[in-house]
Parts: sequence; structure tokens; C-alpha cells
Amino acid sequence: MSENESEEYNYTDDSDLDPDYDGGENSSSSSTSSDEVPDEEAHCEEKSSSLSTSRDEVPDEETHCEVEERRGKKRKAKPELWTKSIRKACRNHGKKYTYLNSKKEIKVVEDKVMGPPCKDSCTLNCKTKITEDQRLTIFTDYWALGDLQRQRNFLLLSMESVEPKYRYVRENNHRQRNSAFYFSVDGQRIRVCKTFFKATLSISDRPIRTVLNKSNDKTIGMIDIEKRGKHGKHKKIDESIKEAVRRHIQSIPRMESHYCRKDSVREYYIEGDKNLADLHRDYREQNEEPHANYLMYSKIFNTEFNIGFHRPKKDQCEDCIMYQNAPEEEKNTLKDKYDRHLVEKELSREEKKVDKNSENKNLIVAVYDLEAVLQCPRGEASGFYYVSKINVFNFTLYELKSKNPDVFCYLWDETQAKRGANEIGTCVLKYIESLKDRESVQHGEKLDIIFYSDNCCGQQKNRFMLSMYRYAVGKYSYINSITHKFLVKGHSQNEGDCVHSVIERTVKKSLKTGPICIPAQYITLIRGAKKTGRPYQVNEMSYDSFFDLKNLAEQSLIGTNLKDSNGDIVKITSVCMFRFEKENPQKFFFKTSYSEKEFCEIHLKERRSKNTSTICNELKQLYTIKIGAAAKKPGLLKLLEKNVIPKSFAFFYENL
Repeated sequence: MSENESEEYNYTDDSDLDPDYDGGENSSSSSTSSDEVPDEEAHCEEKSSSLSTSRDEVPDEETHCEVEERRGKKRKAKPELWTKSIRKACRNHGKKYTYLNSKKEIKVVEDKVMGPPCKDSCTLNCKTKITEDQRLTIFTDYWALGDLQRQRNFLLLSMESVEPKYRYVRENNHRQRNSAFYFSVDGQRIRVCKTFFKATLSISDRPIRTVLNKSNDKTIGMIDIEKRGKHGKHKKIDESIKEAVRRHIQSIPRMESHYCRKDSVREYYIEGDKNLADLHRDYREQNEEPHANYLMYSKIFNTEFNIGFHRPKKDQCEDCIMYQNAPEEEKNTLKDKYDRHLVEKELSREEKKVDKNSENKNLIVAVYDLEAVLQCPRGEASGFYYVSKINVFNFTLYELKSKNPDVFCYLWDETQAKRGANEIGTCVLKYIESLKDRESVQHGEKLDIIFYSDNCCGQQKNRFMLSMYRYAVGKYSYINSITHKFLVKGHSQNEGDCVHSVIERTVKKSLKTGPICIPAQYITLIRGAKKTGRPYQVNEMSYDSFFDLKNLAEQSLIGTNLKDSNGDIVKITSVCMFRFEKENPQKFFFKTSYSEKEFCEIHLKERRSKNTSTICNELKQLYTIKIGAAAKKPGLLKLLEKNVIPKSFAFFYENL
């Protein structure tokens, strides 16, 4: 498939892991917005019960790249949502909160409440000067400040030092001078006693003493700022050092994931052969001092770059997760769709089980899938890590109806071909062609074939594959019918996953003894991966092995606007099953649900041209020369010059 052509399809892959999947020994996997700030006053009491026991998050300092703003791998810190920040806000607003004391006991501090006024014996007669409503207004305004520094400034402006007429000074007398306390009511400054002052604001002596100790100029109402946690000893990192870290991270070759290319939150992935500490060591070796320490390197990596170390895999179906996370009122509208989804999942697995256990000896049931990308060169040398590697593709086809099943692997690398519908369809066609050597075919019997796969539209669920199936049924006399059944999205595990798992374990074990330098080494590893039973049959594909299925689709009668017998348009993406029969060359059959008992028909119009057959009997070659990998060649040749790649492999890399 050409690059322009690939844009017509949604290249998604639903090779997921479903916790409900019961695949037995064959169920192994093949691969390894800004929130609004809540109103603190409204939520303090609601959240206070859990404040003391939840762990405070460690804040990440915001790092901004001057070149462009990147989306970081880690979430941005939101200090206003931290437990300690909410607790502090509750305390500053006079709201209820909890905390852990030194004995790990949960203590509850209740809401601040205005106290009773002073007694009748008060010499200033405070309660006759200020009414209860005015006191309540002062109390509310004070705690509404919600900031410790502003509250201290309020206290400072409400106090004045009292100079006595006579003062007797004693030695070692550290007593502070007396203070007079005032409230401003309706623009009038009214003096009150200390008891009335503290009761109105619901404070103790301690805030007053703190203000007196911190005040540096009472005439203009200034007070020292809070200095806790602000020692000012942070060393500022030179921006050139940060840029060197960014350049090193950008030099690491990246790739898109084989799985979840549509829904993954990661922008790119890098090989998991190294961890972050290994990357930092390589950075230090490649850069002269001064250089960033590990903490600075990891912060830039995690906050400015959205890169993962492993290719992701979805643990559950996104449709199931969407329903489970939906609000209760929304679940009612989604329930019917969700129930149908679960029914389809069970029916598809039951269908596969029935086909697998069929006693029809002339029925072949197989599942196929493309393994996660293998790469070369691979090894422990750090030089391998910092070059763009050659991608190697392994298409695996697994026959189900046998205690010791046959497994066919079709292997090629990106210098030979891509990995679209042309390549996948060619591999399936090669497999169908190889069935002519079966014993039953030699005795004149005809075969019925059933394929299972996931719903990847770009690779197998498209009109190019349908044209190939129709071509194969008409071309090969030993094929009676071909049926392709698509497993339900999100639950498409198949027995071929265990093959990929065995291969990847073998590759990992092989890397402990030496590097993998060229794609041909994978052929040897795959053939020897299975230790018991029949070994995997590996077919090496080259550029001249692939057919142009796009051209075949243009000559075929299968177009983009398919219509059933009722004249309704059929969307390929909504179909769960296709069937082609030799006795019905002018039509094929489909189902949109596994619950349907009968197939629907799609009739194909005959061509009017006398010179053109209704079924194309000639396939055109897709590539005439190797497509190569010119962009990756310079970096790989440098490894060859440094002898990181042995000179014996020079021919392969010099001809990329």
C-alpha cells in the first residue's frame, strides 16, 4: 500500500489484554486537562477528614523549554490540590481540619467561632462601643483574608505601643512594652481591651506575640515575611547545561508503538534496554563537565518530553472501561450498547471454539497477526541505543485444529517492504498457495478456510484483502471457500500471541550472549525458538515477493461503495465476518453480528468489457527494487567504522 493510500484507513490495532479472556496456555501476550481550582472555603470541611492520612505529593518545579512548549510525561504539579495545601487553606480560613500529632494520633481542629465579649467590669466598656453584628463582621472579614501574611498585617495595624509616663527598668528584664488594641468601625478607630480583641477575632496570645516579634517598622505597618521553607540556597543551573540535556534526549531514536497507535497518550517510545539512570550515565560520558546531575536530567526528561520506555499494551477494552467509569445516569444510556458488546465478545469466542473443535478434516482454521516490531542492530553496547535501527516485521499465522499446530512466520525488514495491506495480503496469499501440498489436496479434496484476526483496518479489514480472498477462491481449484472472522475490538486475543511471546523470550536470551546485527539472525532465532514439537516455519520475504493488491482491487469488482441485496450501503468497518465461495463468483457474503444466523449477500456487477475477466488472474509485483533505508544508513555506518558492528556485516549496511 502506498503512503497516500494509507491515509484512507485508520491504522488502529486492538491487540489488547482482556482480564476475562480464558485462552489457556495460548493466552500469553505478544509484547511487553487542566482542572479547575476548587473553592477552598467550600471544600475544606468536606475534605478535612482525609487530609491527615493521605500522603503529600512531591511538587515538580515547572520547566519551560524556550524553543517550544512540550507535553511532559509526568503530570504537572498542582500545589493547590495537595493535602498539606488544603489543610493550610482551611487553617488560614478558620475552617475545620485534621492533622497527625507526634504520636500519630488524628487531631481535629474545629471551625473558628467568635468568643463572648469582655465582662461588665472592663474599664474601656468595649461591648457598649461595638455591637455584636459589628463584631461578627470584623470576625468574618479577618478570616476571609485567608492568608497568614495579610492577617499578621491586620493585627499589626490594629495595635499601638503604649508608652507609660513612668517606667522602672530592671536588669535582664525582657518584658515587651504594652500594646493598645483597636478596631475600625464605620471609619472610626475604637480602642478595645485585649480580651475583647482576642475574643472577637477568635485568636490566642501567640499570633499577637509573633506579630510583635516580627514587626520592623510599626509606623508604616510592615512586618517581616514568612521565611519558613525559603532559605534561598538553591543553586541556579546554567541554561546551557539544560540545553545539553535536551539535545541528548532528542538524540535518542524514537518509534511509534506497535499497539494502541491511535489511543496512546505517549508521543513516542524508546527501547527498554536502558533505564533513565543508564541514559544519564551515557549523557555524562558524552558531555564534559559541568553537567547536570541525575535529578535535573530526570526532571527534564519527565516534564518536557512525553516519551515512554516500553511499548504499551491496553489491559482492558476501552469500551468496557468507558462504561465502568461513566456516571450512573450515563450508564443507563450506554447499557444496551455495552451489553451487546459483551454478547458479541462471548459469541465470537464461542464461534472460534466451535471452529477449532470441528471434525471436518478439510476445514482449516487459522489466526494471524503481525508481531511487535523487531529491530537490529541490538546489543549491550551503548552505541546501538543512539542510532535509528532497521525495523524487522514478523507476520505469524497459527493453525488451530491440531494438538501440535503448524506455525508459519513470514519475515522481512523495512529495506525490503512496508507493513500495509499489500504486505499482509501477500503473506496470506502465500500461505493459501502453500496448501496445495497438503495430503488431502493431493487426493483431490477441496479445502474450506477460516481466518481469524483483529480489526486493524489498515492491514486486513479493507477492500484490498477482500479482493485477494476473491482472487484466491477463483484462482486455486483446491479452495472451496474462504471465511474471515474478525474478533471483537478490545477482546481480540488469539493463540498466535504465545508464538510472539516465545520468540521475544528467545531474542532476549540471545542478546545475553551477543548482539543481533542483521535481520537474517532473527530467522535462525525464530526457527529454534520452539524447543518441543514442530518448529516454526520461517519464510524469508524479499522486495520481489510482494504483490500489488491495490491494483488487484481496482481490477476487481469490489469497490468502496458496497451494497447488499436490498441496496443498502455496507461499511466494511461494521462487518464481523466475510465469506467467499467458489460456486458464487459474482457475490460474497457477510454478517454484521455473530448473533445473525444467516449471511447477507453482496452482488457484484459484471464487467461489460469482453477482454477483461470478472476475476483478475494476474498479480502485479509491488516493488521492482529495494526501498532501502537511506535515512538510517549514516548512523549505522558510523557503528561499522567504530567496529561496534563487526566488519563481516559491512556488505548489508553498505547496501542499505
